[in-house]
Amino acid sequence: MPEPALAPIPFEDPGGIPAFWPRVGRTLRLACTRPLEFFPALAAGRSLLAPWRFKLLCAAPIYVFLTLVWALVGLVTAVAGRTGHHPTPWPFWIGWGALLAALLVLGPLLQLVTLLVGGGLQHALLWAWGGIRTGRGLRQTVRAVGYTQAMAGLVALVPGVGILGYLGCKVALGVGLARLHGQSPWRGVAAALTQALLLALALTALLVALVVAGVRRDESQRQILAPAPEEAPAPPAPPRPSRPIISLN
Repeated sequence: MPEPALAPIPFEDPGGIPAFWPRVGRTLRLACTRPLEFFPALAAGRSLLAPWRFKLLCAAPIYVFLTLVWALVGLVTAVAGRTGHHPTPWPFWIGWGALLAALLVLGPLLQLVTLLVGGGLQHALLWAWGGIRTGRGLRQTVRAVGYTQAMAGLVALVPGVGILGYLGCKVALGVGLARLHGQSPWRGVAAALTQALLLALALTALLVALVVAGVRRDESQRQILAPAPEEAPAPPAPPRPSRPIISLN
């Protein structure tokens, strides 16, 4: 028996809601208040660009803040150079412009990479936990991960949420993936938390590697800068035994 037709989520339904910002508002309200309806509605669409655009929209406050901070750094440096009668060297401005361009250009590309890589890994873990059986494949998992990443970015802006907010988004993603693929909720939650555990282990390993590398570099610098040990004075030679004098008389 074919499944009933699903209504798309508001963000992907310009025909039903022509205005852009009302679509965004209804999508956020649907995801926050009725997540069990939000995730199954993802099956009505197939676009991977829609969750990417939604991620960029939710990350826009962070990009705007970082851009303003970096522009303020450049302004303060320029004013300090003029008042001190020492113009800022041109390598600084080249690096300043390169970092600003990387923030504005590579940031959106990084959002797309995390969407595809995170979605692919989540789908593999969901398959490992036996949570894929309805024919809704990789594309729908990637779409669900993309929208969840967007919501997690908004949750990260709330002060004092921290790791609890991240885990809450992971649990919601697990339950939503299980509902999207028609499986038991525990399978989806196990897959989502396994991804979080793998990420935590990878970050811990990276931190330990950086600490070990820093300690080794510090020890090598200490060995180079340490003064050479002074040579101890040689012990006095033992007295030579005197030979007996033989008299010829």
